[in-house]
Amino acid sequence: MNADDLIARAAGLPRQRMDRGAARRLARGIEADHASAVAAGVDVAAGLDLSDPLRADASDADQLARAASLALLSRFTWLQPTDEMTWSDELWRMLGYRAAEARPTKELFLTHLHPDDYDLAYRAIGAVWMNRGVVQLTFRMLRKDRSVLDVDCHLEALLDDDDKPCGIIGAAQDVTPRERARREVERLRLRCETVRTALAEW
Repeated sequence: MNADDLIARAAGLPRQRMDRGAARRLARGIEADHASAVAAGVDVAAGLDLSDPLRADASDADQLARAASLALLSRFTWLQPTDEMTWSDELWRMLGYRAAEARPTKELFLTHLHPDDYDLAYRAIGAVWMNRGVVQLTFRMLRKDRSVLDVDCHLEALLDDDDKPCGIIGAAQDVTPRERARREVERLRLRCETVRTALAEW
């Protein structure tokens, strides 16, 4: 089952008004990303590989669920020839903005990186650019109100016809509850070790 089959199948599913609005926004975002990439001379078809998320051995329900989860990720692209960024509606919402409330730029994006994780994110972006590969990492971001988010991020290089990097595409997911739980477990573990050490010394 390919993406066209998924779209055709999804078209027959009952939808609420909010679902239709979200679908229209997603379609506009994909069209804008595609137009920007084409304008910058990117071969947009060369790097596409849907075999994993839409693999043939997955059930129809699994593939629809996977496609839906991918659509909800906060996506962004940066194109080096034009220095242009695009953000999906989900990314605007994740950072606490109304959709397209401001102009998406590298500078605005960097202001939302947590100061303690800036170097980590910067090194990951550099690795993607230099190695023309894929990097996945977890780091913190700041919302518009300066509250902290933990984010899982997938970064991938966009390549031109000469196989040279010409941009970066990313997808982010808010994993704040998971990371808070992990930090609390680690805090309790360290506390127990400290208490055991203190008792042993006493």
